[in-house]
Amino acid sequence: SAFANLDAIVAKIERKIRSKDSSEVDSKVIGREILSELKKTDPVAYLRFVSVYRQFKQASDFTKELASLKLD
Repeated sequence: SAFANLDAIVAKIERKIRSKDSSEVDSKVIGREILSELKKTDPVAYLRFVSVYRQFKQASDFTKELASLKLD
């Protein structure tokens, strides 16, 4: 299910971040990890997240990201 997949993504990101031996993690690091995982697993969720994360202002911003996804 979608929630099981989401739980797996969250767990993977959490493991990566906890392995960095730091009590503080910059939110940009978390954002990049989320983008990386979503891009691999859910292109639609990736586009939604990246549009907010990078504050898309124009339709061309979406076009550039769509091109980077290389969807089949």
